Amino acid sequence: MKCPFVRAIAYFDRYLESLPVSERGQGRELRLRAPLAALGLPGELALDRDVVTSFEPLTEPRGLEHGVSIGWKPEGTAALPVFRGTLRVTAATPKSSLLSLEGDYEPPLGAVGKAFDATVGRRIAESTGDELLKMLAEWIETKYATEEPHISR
Repeated sequence: MKCPFVRAIAYFDRYLESLPVSERGQGRELRLRAPLAALGLPGELALDRDVVTSFEPLTEPRGLEHGVSIGWKPEGTAALPVFRGTLRVTAATPKSSLLSLEGDYEPPLGAVGKAFDATVGRRIAESTGDELLKMLAEWIETKYATEEPHISR
């Protein structure tokens, strides 16, 4: 993304702090989006779901890296996976940074959920992660360009 690492850190943290506090559980609310194109369906349709998200600072970031341990669980009774992993921003070049999301999830519904995950669910999970990274990168780039136009060019 087009934002220097030092500035990306500030916007990354600001985005996480801007998420609303969940009324249903401890954590913050995050809307996840799964484009149906991941299933080979045409068009711009997507499934949106709210999750309760928790963040903890990384205890041992590597080099030019900043991030959080992240976990989420569905709000309400939705049959969605519980996720645990890391969300990081790292330096790429003097004027750009990279975002990454790594982790594991447990499909809901036992054996049925594992079968669904093997056929379709994994693609949905990967596209959901990609969408989260895309949305966060766009948010950071927009804030950087509008709040610091004199150096963002």
